[in-house]
Amino acid sequence: MDQPRLSWNYNYGTCGRDLNENLLASPEKVAQDQVLAFKTAFWFWTTNVRTSFKSGFGATIRAVNSRECSGGDSTAKAANRIKYFQDYCGKLQVEPGENLTC
Repeated sequence: MDQPRLSWNYNYGTCGRDLNENLLASPEKVAQDQVLAFKTAFWFWTTNVRTSFKSGFGATIRAVNSRECSGGDSTAKAANRIKYFQDYCGKLQVEPGENLTC
């Protein structure tokens, strides 16, 4: 499974601005500093994903990586994410809900 990460200058720029870090000049800081890595992951979740969560797991896949919802080889990646999500829900004894796919 892919590791959470920022991508594209617009994420590094706005996240860095919000966290008072110049991530455009030094994006490697995210990989080198565990606390900053957590902060950037939390920033991405609250900025881009959280509002999609009420629409189901498929909406979160679309919010994190919309290319996985566009068919082709990426569809297998989305299916794999859904499988992991269902597995974790089973271990936590909670229902995964509806709208699991993109």
